[in-house]
Amino acid sequence: MTRLGRFEGRRHDAVVGWAFDPGRPRWRAMVRLRADTGAEAVATAERYRADVQDAGHGDGYAGFAIPLVRFAGARKIRCWWDDLGTELPGSPAILASPAVLAQADDGVLQVAVDRQVPGDWRLTGWAIDLANPSHRPVLGLSSAEGTLGQARACLYRPELRRRGRDGFNGFSFARGRPGPGQVVRLLDLARGTVLLEIAG
Repeated sequence: MTRLGRFEGRRHDAVVGWAFDPGRPRWRAMVRLRADTGAEAVATAERYRADVQDAGHGDGYAGFAIPLVRFAGARKIRCWWDDLGTELPGSPAILASPAVLAQADDGVLQVAVDRQVPGDWRLTGWAIDLANPSHRPVLGLSSAEGTLGQARACLYRPELRRRGRDGFNGFSFARGRPGPGQVVRLLDLARGTVLLEIAG
């Protein structure tokens, strides 16, 4: 039986995909990734993916994700079945910067929020303290219903590294599926100011 899977490339702060063998539905495949910089990583495809399960591919535990920081400076990554040596569909992937949904600069912080990937309800982006780029601001996320969470802007973002920063300015909020017409506010918690308002 033909193996199934796809290397989906960059999704926010990781490179992701899924790999599944219908002939062995409980077996968890190993995949190997290699960047054009020479950096390599091996991952087990064992993360739950609701979309994979909904498509009828076993129990859905077929996903993999490797932090983007493992491939610092890379522009292209290849991914293949570790035991077969054949590439997954979608390989190689070009590491394009995510599309920006909204951005702001209030003279103290410069922030950008990524356009969301369908089915991924995280809110991600980056924030830079203009006076002190090595400072990692703490951001809050709230809605009319109350506080949704807080996060420090310290995740790796390679596109910022290419712009002369150290790259550790990203943030990620796991906010869950937004309600119809929900508006969320991104806050600078140190100053108590609203940086952006984003419609869900």
